[in-house]
Amino acid sequence: GKMFHPMAVTVLMALAASLLVALVLLPVIAILVIHPPRKTGHEPAFYRFVSGLYIPILHFALRHKIFVTSGALVFAVASFFLFTRIGSDFIPQLDEGDLVIGMSRSTDMSLNESIDQQLMAEKIIKSFKEVELVFSRLGTPESATDPMSVNLADTFVILKKDRSLWPVVNGQRRTKERLFKDIQAELMKLNSDQEVSPTQPIEMRFNEMLEGSRADITVRLIGPDLDKLLLYLEKTRKIIETIPGASSVEQDPLTTLTKSPVLDFELDHNAIAYYGLTMQEVNETLNTAMAGYEIGNYYEDNIRFPIKLHLDESLRENPSQVSNIPIPLEEGASIELSRVTRVSKTSQVTTIAHVFGKRYAAISIYIAGRDIDSFVEEARARVNKELKLPAEYNVYWGGQFKNLASARLRLALIIPITLGLILLILYKNFNNLKDALIVFLGIPFAATGGVLALYFSGQNFSVSAAIGFIALSGIATLNAMVLFSHFLYLKSHGVSGAELVIQGTVRRFRPVLMTAMVASLGFLPMAVNTGLGSEVQRPLATVVVGGIITSTALTLLVLPILYLVFRSKEAR
Repeated sequence: GKMFHPMAVTVLMALAASLLVALVLLPVIAILVIHPPRKTGHEPAFYRFVSGLYIPILHFALRHKIFVTSGALVFAVASFFLFTRIGSDFIPQLDEGDLVIGMSRSTDMSLNESIDQQLMAEKIIKSFKEVELVFSRLGTPESATDPMSVNLADTFVILKKDRSLWPVVNGQRRTKERLFKDIQAELMKLNSDQEVSPTQPIEMRFNEMLEGSRADITVRLIGPDLDKLLLYLEKTRKIIETIPGASSVEQDPLTTLTKSPVLDFELDHNAIAYYGLTMQEVNETLNTAMAGYEIGNYYEDNIRFPIKLHLDESLRENPSQVSNIPIPLEEGASIELSRVTRVSKTSQVTTIAHVFGKRYAAISIYIAGRDIDSFVEEARARVNKELKLPAEYNVYWGGQFKNLASARLRLALIIPITLGLILLILYKNFNNLKDALIVFLGIPFAATGGVLALYFSGQNFSVSAAIGFIALSGIATLNAMVLFSHFLYLKSHGVSGAELVIQGTVRRFRPVLMTAMVASLGFLPMAVNTGLGSEVQRPLATVVVGGIITSTALTLLVLPILYLVFRSKEAR
């Protein structure tokens, strides 16, 4: 939510300053600047043209009150149904202009091999003409801010900022998504066992801080048995891969449950007792041979380097040679290790992750071309239906959509409070609930335009769009106030009935149109902007511009009818 605070503060300060200017400065300027008009009733050509179109429509609306109001009502209900069809995201995905390609390779890979593969991958990525620069981060740094094993690499792909320099492929320039897909295809040719996933530098960090994973969505399977977890994880992955919108589904590289080859030494307790040895003696021999035994230290410039003694690499990698290690007996003789142990090569899970003291395995899901909210709903339903989990196992869903859920709860509180305050101010202004409600009706009619604008521009509902709806409610009320106040003024001067409505609307047509145009033109650049970072502003501006158009139309047509029907005793 913090993202919008500066904007809200700026708008509030601007409104406060403009109120001060309107009350203090404008009357003075008006006396100095405005002269009496030479021609009475002289209007600019634009207004003459627009009001020439509007007045016949107003007369038609007043003659067919039921037709116009029911039409407006149907319009509002239809847009509400449209709203339920719009997808939802927490915040629209920002195009940061660059890529981070996450690479996850086999867990038993050595550092040198991993570096060699990474250098080859970088060469492939650099061969794409859209790429300006490539650099990678592999393994865990000294300050372990980002714990990763050597089989994981973050490849930062800095793209050329000027898209006109991007090459034309098959008659058109590639999008960033298409570029990633092509890079991915080339990398898979190099090593088909690795997993390649797309993200962006800032987005990756944010997702990591929020959920401990870089992906848009993470699914955690929690349960006691590692083998069963692995089985359920694979089933879940297969289900999710079939859902539209899943661009990449993989085991979470940081907590991957892959099995790595290990040397397994199983102690023969009967044999150890037979030779008069202890468990500790056998373990110490094994430990010294394989892991190494610290026999002293070497000092250089006050830095201490431990000296370790262990078997030669060529022997350590050969199980039959390891089996021949001698273990001394008390009588002075010795026996081979194979007499008291069974050596075998097995594959075991090497990384075991815990959450709240329980074992878990995770899947990372990257989505493309679909909103997160509907994806999670569909995926959840499918997994619950198709994956039959025993009682002690459960599924936990995490990621951006959790922020959307908490933002929705907050908005569900903020929006009613905002609308309540607007109604209270209107009531205090008119001292009459009926008048306040007629003016207040401008808000739902404005919201219909915001919904239509979102739907037809193909954008999802987000926190940004919600802020747009809040801003819109203020502008819509302002427009209706301008018109309604003039109706009350004319009524106090003895004008009544249809004449009051026509005279009032025609006189206030220009200020209403001015208010709408100034507000919509102010937001228009934000609505059509396509630069970096514009994705967050666009839903907000789209909602406001769309809402102002419908709000103005309905203020000028429906409000006069509502006044006539509910407030004008003469008309009855």
